[in-house]
Amino acid sequence: MKNLYHRLLLLIAGSTQKELASQIRYLKIENDVLRSKLPKRVPVTEKERNKLVKFGSKLGKALGELVIG
Repeated sequence: MKNLYHRLLLLIAGSTQKELASQIRYLKIENDVLRSKLPKRVPVTEKERNKLVKFGSKLGKALGELVIG
């Protein structure tokens, strides 16, 4: 019985990861489309910059992939 629950949990976790990966791919493409419509440099306020740093620092090295990729 314990093995059945373990398999079910792995199945749910796997499908959730696939769903999240699809959402991230969509958001990256949407971001690229929106960026193409903006000027080269978009000014941000100090408050906006701090907000980006606060949440971006939690991503660590993965942030580079999101911004560049």
